[in-house]
Amino acid sequence: MIDLETMMDKQVDNYLIKGSVGKGGMGVVFKATDVSLQRTVAIKFLPEEMCSDESMVKRFVREARSSARLNHTNIVTVYGVGTYEKTYYIAMELVPGLPLDAVISKEGRLPIARSVNIARQVADALSAAHAEGIVHRDVKPQNMIIGKNNHVKIMDFGLALANFENSQLTADGTSLGTPDYMSPEQWKDSNVDGRSDIFSLGITLFAMLTGKLPFAATTALAVMRKTVDSPTPDIRTFNDAV
Repeated sequence: MIDLETMMDKQVDNYLIKGSVGKGGMGVVFKATDVSLQRTVAIKFLPEEMCSDESMVKRFVREARSSARLNHTNIVTVYGVGTYEKTYYIAMELVPGLPLDAVISKEGRLPIARSVNIARQVADALSAAHAEGIVHRDVKPQNMIIGKNNHVKIMDFGLALANFENSQLTADGTSLGTPDYMSPEQWKDSNVDGRSDIFSLGITLFAMLTGKLPFAATTALAVMRKTVDSPTPDIRTFNDAV
């Protein structure tokens, strides 16, 4: 099992594990030292139970390859990909700060100028990705780290779809993305392009400005129905300053 107790002070290729960062649906993340370059990095491991799933491994490796093609001040930098025992890992930039969802949870709705500043940075990062033919597919506050002076880093291209790769990876109908931020075409399993990311960024901006979600519901199915069939609510109902 990949956890801090078993991994502390172990060396994984060129990286020495020094602590825990967190855990998400697509991996466990540790803080590590690059022993050659003497810099602190983040190491993201694919959960062992997923390593027997070929499609999951392909998605994980695709994250590294997609992200490594991008060089942008608002995108987390990927340093490398490798294997450790029976699992896979990605070495990446360790970004200090808080995820945007934690910021919203802590502060409620954010000031308009701050919200626009954050959204502009994310839009600029997505524009750079789209120019390379990469669609993120999972744009949401959890994937945006807010650092010093509100500098934003977007991360987790584990669901990214590069135009040169096999889009049939999701042909089995598996839902990729997070329900509250998914675009109608993602729910309909239609062709997804950069406009889907823009839609998800729009929901993120709505959440920053109101502290609420435009298509909130108690189940994923209900969220889908609202997203696909209902008009977007007037944001001024929740924040008349917008």
